[in-house]
Amino acid sequence: MWTSKLSRISAFAVLAIVFTAAASEAEAAKNRPERQRMGGVVIMNPTENPLSFQMRLGYEDAWTDYVVEAGQDLQVFFDLDRDGTVLVPNMRFDRVAGDSRLTYQDYELEYYEIEYETDMTGFRYEFQYSDSGKTLDLFRIDGQ
Repeated sequence: MWTSKLSRISAFAVLAIVFTAAASEAEAAKNRPERQRMGGVVIMNPTENPLSFQMRLGYEDAWTDYVVEAGQDLQVFFDLDRDGTVLVPNMRFDRVAGDSRLTYQDYELEYYEIEYETDMTGFRYEFQYSDSGKTLDLFRIDGQ
């Protein structure tokens, strides 16, 4: 008889602990700041030269300079709004090699939502030189 009552009391005590823990976690989740959503692109450089480019969001922001080293990939990330959107990521780079002028090639880029700044899961693009080696272009690798 004592064992039966003790088992019921123990079961109620365990349930009370579980419900209390669940309520505490729910309250903590309400007070926890929401993780900032991020978008990203990965710029791939299979060439033997470091390549410079600039990016900005939308058409009014200032350009930011980047360099992707020879044989390397670079993930560029940016904050998304609550709906997972951002102003259009724009990229430009000098497409003509070996002259003293800037001949910009401009692109609007697509992006993926990413988990971390270093996970390299952004929408992928690859730099490639023309057969003559005088012009540089950017090609979409994802979503072709």
